Amino acid sequence: MSVVYMLGMAGAGKTTLTKSFSEWLKSRGEIVKTVNLDPGVIELPYVLDFDVHEIVNLREVMQREKLGPNGALLRANEIMLNNIDSIVKRISVLRTFSSYILVDTLGQLELFAFRELGTKLISKLNVTGSVGIFIIDASSILKPSDAVMASLLTLAIRFHLDIDVVMI
Repeated sequence: MSVVYMLGMAGAGKTTLTKSFSEWLKSRGEIVKTVNLDPGVIELPYVLDFDVHEIVNLREVMQREKLGPNGALLRANEIMLNNIDSIVKRISVLRTFSSYILVDTLGQLELFAFRELGTKLISKLNVTGSVGIFIIDASSILKPSDAVMASLLTLAIRFHLDIDVVMI
């Protein structure tokens, strides 16, 4: 069983890849489970096996705490951290029934990859063979230095999360 974390900047295609990759794996006879960790997403194009909205919803945080979208994202991240054991438990249950778990991470890369949430989740799930797929929007690579920056960002994510990361 493998856990695949979809990583990338907002709008890079994490959700689209999650949908397409899960369909492709299922067409090959694999048992695939999908997880949404983005409290701000409104609609997803795939069937969820665990949705972080069960724990925190960005719109509700914005209304309840009178925060803008960025402040609410930081607060939602804190709420997810406070409930990390519950999130890990829900994802761990899926391990028994699947060959792959695809984790569609937050739209804002830094909240998962460079804050405590990503490292805690990955270490607590403790799945050998976990991998991150770091999606780069090709239209953002306009000059050689952009490609170098994407490569360095991939390395930073790899070292911070302590899992193999593939840039696509």
